[in-house]
Amino acid sequence: MSMQTPKQLGGISFGLMDPETYRDMSATKVITADTYDDDGYPIDMGLMDPRLGVIDPGLECKTCGQHSGSCNGHFGHIELAAPVIHVGFTKLIRRLLRSTCRECGRLALTEYEREEFRERLQRAKDLGEDPNDVLKSAVRQARKASNCPHCGEQQADIKHEKPTTYYEVQDVLSGEYSEQIAAAMQPDEDDPDDEGTSPSELASQSGIPLDRINEIVAGEFRPRTEDRKALESALDIDLTEEDMNKLMASDIRDWFEDIPDDDLGVLGIDGEISRPEWMVMTVLPVPPVTAVRRSPSITAA
Repeated sequence: MSMQTPKQLGGISFGLMDPETYRDMSATKVITADTYDDDGYPIDMGLMDPRLGVIDPGLECKTCGQHSGSCNGHFGHIELAAPVIHVGFTKLIRRLLRSTCRECGRLALTEYEREEFRERLQRAKDLGEDPNDVLKSAVRQARKASNCPHCGEQQADIKHEKPTTYYEVQDVLSGEYSEQIAAAMQPDEDDPDDEGTSPSELASQSGIPLDRINEIVAGEFRPRTEDRKALESALDIDLTEEDMNKLMASDIRDWFEDIPDDDLGVLGIDGEISRPEWMVMTVLPVPPVTAVRRSPSITAA
């Protein structure tokens, strides 16, 4: 009879697991979905590898040396050919993409705003209140930034297409800007008194030099942001179009690797325990043979 000293748990912490931990606790790397060979023996580095535990009578676990009934089983791992987004964290991924800078990884809040939200979060925890309202408010505030307050990089909006596709969305200069401007300068066919807008009049209304107006209308010069806004105001038109850039899983992982632990704390994430890039999987754990899987050979028998 085994005599073991009972232990009391102080608590249980749930979080993301480091890919290196998956590898460290793994008894073997799994490289094939095959289970048994033609002779009925488990295939090495397959889903029924004896290092993952044994359930077949007479077989010995190659990890602990125990037999069926005594072996608790051991985890394996699969090295993914490409990063894969964990479907259970899509909302949190979207929140991080919308609130951090792709260029430098910093939370798009000023130092004053960052400390303000940190204090509000701590106050909510001290009072036993739900911190989600504070976290959502921090994300909304960060999302308002048109440029990163730390590196100055222009910020794009993020669109989420379920289940795991994300796009960077920016308003860019329309590819047909010159045609749109030329059309807006033409007289209104329904208004006989409208004589249209001449290049010189447009230059006067927009504050843009006449020679540059002519180059823009001819498509020889792409208007700068301030010129575009002046032309849009003078002609009452929109010269922008939506540009969508699909973010690959590897892009998102690289992005999240740059987010400092200190900024993660403002969003309620303890970076010392769980890093956001771990939500993009590069390693997949394989459960022990003894845990949830039955042997096909036993089932067939």
